[in-house]
Amino acid sequence: MLLMAILLGELAHAGELRRVRPVTRELAWLMEAGYEQSPTFRAIVDQLAGKSVIVHVEPSNSLPSGVDGVLRFAAATPRFRYLRVSLRVGLHPKIMVAILAHELQHALEIDQASWVVDVDTLRELYQVIGVPTCKLSGRECYDTEPARLVGRLDRDEIGVPTNEAGPGGPGRPPPAH
Repeated sequence: MLLMAILLGELAHAGELRRVRPVTRELAWLMEAGYEQSPTFRAIVDQLAGKSVIVHVEPSNSLPSGVDGVLRFAAATPRFRYLRVSLRVGLHPKIMVAILAHELQHALEIDQASWVVDVDTLRELYQVIGVPTCKLSGRECYDTEPARLVGRLDRDEIGVPTNEAGPGGPGRPPPAH
């Protein structure tokens, strides 16, 4: 019975988090903390439940300088579209939560555009709704004002320390793409 209670406790948010799938235990802990501490993070994750996108979240040591998070199109099936979020390792956990919230807002934007089924249609979407933010090794980068706002709100809600605010400055999201 105790084992069942422990397992149920560990899976308390499994229903809400099933569309967002961390690939490491550390990222699972980070997501759970974000879900518990940030109403904005929780609302985005809850909105993703039952949607047509599934987001895998992975750590990365290889993001370009100045980029702390990125969302990429991975694959599509008739039922689901798979996205991959990469987060820079070694950042303050609260900053990582805010960056993840920012990237998950992009997942919601993609979910609302059912015609996005590959990298080319993803680019088309962000050429319409986004603002160009960089050129990385010949790749285009875009951001949206709703995702920037989510990053700022989430940072405020979880209390990112001023000295840990990262490249975006205190209370501002870092450049996530």
